[in-house]
Amino acid sequence: MEKLARVNIDTEVKHCCLLTASSLISTSHPILGAQVLDQYFDIFVDRLNNELTRDAALKGLTMIAANSLVGSSSAPLIPISDPSKFLPSFFDLLKKQQRQLHLNTLETLDALTSRYADQLASHAQSIQSEIQLMISDEDL
Repeated sequence: MEKLARVNIDTEVKHCCLLTASSLISTSHPILGAQVLDQYFDIFVDRLNNELTRDAALKGLTMIAANSLVGSSSAPLIPISDPSKFLPSFFDLLKKQQRQLHLNTLETLDALTSRYADQLASHAQSIQSEIQLMISDEDL
């Protein structure tokens, strides 16, 4: 976790650290404990706000939400104490003018809202408002 939290390491190493952390969380979340998981998720929030690491953070969060290593929608839910902590970063990313960033952010948002629906239900209106801004009448 120390290397993941450092800011002065190579970008490629950061990407690999984030994806490795995602795999670790996906496979070992029962033994890591809530406090360690919260520390990891705080780092993910921080990395979402960094232009160089946000793509890896999005991919990692999607992996965690989908629990892709198990490959089943009935896979155990990885406990995220407050999945809404990612929403401000997602909303900021959706306002940027990069198509691929929009797609990656929407994919992660979809994965999180699917797996953590109960915890994110109270934020449905704000999520809808942000997504609605991206859809025009010409798109329909």
